[in-house]
Amino acid sequence: MAEDFEVGERVEVAEIRDSTDLPDDLVGQEGVIQWVTPGFAGERGYVEVVLDDGRVFQFQNKELRRI
Repeated sequence: MAEDFEVGERVEVAEIRDSTDLPDDLVGQEGVIQWVTPGFAGERGYVEVVLDDGRVFQFQNKELRRI
């Protein structure tokens, strides 16, 4: 089961899902969760993270780990 994250938590990008246009250099980057959208009705939830370098991306829970 994927972890549930909360706004304000520090996380690290652990992996990037297939078939996405996210940059490869995101793996290993750290940042802070800005907002969380839980999944519902079989849909995946997403987490928006502001990386330490200022970039902002949306990830699935399985792509992040707490630090």
